[in-house]
Amino acid sequence: MKKAPHYSVLLCTLLCSLAAQAADWSSNSIGYRYLPNHSEPGTSDNVGKNVLNFNHVSGDKWGGNLFNIDLLKSTDNDPANGGAQGAQEWYGFYKRSFSLERVMKFRRKSKTLRLWA
Repeated sequence: MKKAPHYSVLLCTLLCSLAAQAADWSSNSIGYRYLPNHSEPGTSDNVGKNVLNFNHVSGDKWGGNLFNIDLLKSTDNDPANGGAQGAQEWYGFYKRSFSLERVMKFRRKSKTLRLWA
């Protein structure tokens, strides 16, 4: 159980290094926060949560990438199913967007439309 944060940092580093090779620009962030008074269904007490977060944003000639992953580790007030330690939750998403202008290789003629796109 204690090795999970180490694996997540290793995975994040690997993903960033692979994505940065094809990117024209990129930005990464790793963060930690503690939520002392979080409520959970099924528990009457407030639950503390340790949150480890990783974000990656990058862009290339075709569009952009957005990747986010959160690891939430509860205190013992919210035990894992069948365990004595706190529950663990993972949330993540990935989004790839493409620029129609760059993929289709055309330029907009109207400056008004260019401002809103």
